[in-house]
Amino acid sequence: MIDRANSGELSQFLLVGVNEFKRVAGHPVVILLMCIFIVLAFVQSAAGCRMLQIMEFHDPDGPDRFVTGFAQMWYETSLICSVMAAFIGIVSILEDRSKSLFNVLLVKPLYRRDVIIGKFIGISVFITIFITISIAIYSLLLMLFFRMPLSMTEFLSRISVYILGLSMECSLTIVLAMLFGIVFKNFLESLGLLIAYFYLDWYCDLGSLLGTISLINPHILYSNVVSFYLFDTTFPFLQVVNNSLPYAILMLTEILVLLLLDCLIFTRYGD
Repeated sequence: MIDRANSGELSQFLLVGVNEFKRVAGHPVVILLMCIFIVLAFVQSAAGCRMLQIMEFHDPDGPDRFVTGFAQMWYETSLICSVMAAFIGIVSILEDRSKSLFNVLLVKPLYRRDVIIGKFIGISVFITIFITISIAIYSLLLMLFFRMPLSMTEFLSRISVYILGLSMECSLTIVLAMLFGIVFKNFLESLGLLIAYFYLDWYCDLGSLLGTISLINPHILYSNVVSFYLFDTTFPFLQVVNNSLPYAILMLTEILVLLLLDCLIFTRYGD
């Protein structure tokens, strides 16, 4: 049985998480990105279905082209969600700091770590729901313009890995962005450094520059968890999962380590 002290502590950061979820859901930038994604999903599904039909006609015994269709949205979905996660993660810290909201929160019976953990949970849950809804919209549009998947079980299994992998990548991006916000207290300085890091992570070949060390980067880890083989049903699903699992475990470990680091720095050196 959970004692009252632990129960109260648990409820504190959950309350922070619920409040953060509500704040994020109503943010204008989040609403704008959601609208952009819906338009993009409509264009991709409408335009890409013809290509999928041609591919299926020339190779009827190949992979399920419905699942292959998700490779068309892989990059756009990942980029939009990662940008959103980075933006929300850094703003959640710096906006509260600029408005002196931490001073109000910390007067209440809250530990500093409760604030950080609560914010992380609220933002991560929102991003996961956003990703799930986005993928559901694209799935429905693909069914409308193309056809149903050949195997609903195969489709749901692979898309679940897709959603899980992208959610973890966004969670890792969130804790990194929060770290920037905690360490660098100036908004423009923090945002500039985050954009520079984001550019290096997504657009530079860190694999060739850093070698094995590059595996600490969210995008590289995510690319190994959600590889192209996930969308190719000629590769057995269990084989894809076995290949992705070590990278998923490493990503989860990094999330927990960075979250603890965020809590430690904010507790000892935060405002």
